[in-house]
Amino acid sequence: MKEYYLAYRHFIASLRDKCFKIELKLQARDTVVFDKRRILHGRNQFEENIGRRHLHGCYVDRSEFKSRLRMLAQKYVRLLVNM
Repeated sequence: MKEYYLAYRHFIASLRDKCFKIELKLQARDTVVFDKRRILHGRNQFEENIGRRHLHGCYVDRSEFKSRLRMLAQKYVRLLVNM
């Protein structure tokens, strides 16, 4: 258990380290796309008296995404070669 708690403390310290933090202030219709398997994400506190927040989420299956990328790459490589 000692090793676990040492690793856990190290992990928590990393989460709080500002060098690993990216903070964005989004405007209306801005979009952020990220790989949820590789990032810890969250939102800051929101003052509801100052404005409105409307958040949409979208999840894409990884294999479906990679398949679509392969199909698009093949299509556009053929188009470029034929130019």
